[in-house]
Amino acid sequence: MEKARTEYRASLSWMKDVSQELDPDTYKQMEKFRKVQETVKKTKAVFDRYKLDCLQKVDLLAAARCNMFSHALILYHNSMLQFASASAQAFSEIANSCQDHNKFEFSVLKELSDMKPEDEVTGALESDKDNEDKLVHLIIY
Repeated sequence: MEKARTEYRASLSWMKDVSQELDPDTYKQMEKFRKVQETVKKTKAVFDRYKLDCLQKVDLLAAARCNMFSHALILYHNSMLQFASASAQAFSEIANSCQDHNKFEFSVLKELSDMKPEDEVTGALESDKDNEDKLVHLIIY
């Protein structure tokens, strides 16, 4: 295909050169141009045939790859399905075995002191202040 593409491009280049030198009044130059034009048509036909063959091969390879990939996915899908069903069965057995256990009863303990949380904070701040005063009094004396 690469050879056909090179020949086609060479014939196009040849046609360009001939057409620049073409004098329509001269019969010999017109015959040369027609000959080059025919060569370009032939090389283009060969190149297009190779190009079509190449595209068909690419399409065939893509279809074969998809087919091979689908076969691999079928095995993967089946193994994942077996794993999921085995996991579901194991989880259902675990759930059934957990139903036999006694349920725990939770109870909430109430505060033993009468202080509310806000009173606790202010009480803690006051006790810290008293401790600081005592420390300052001891350091000074």
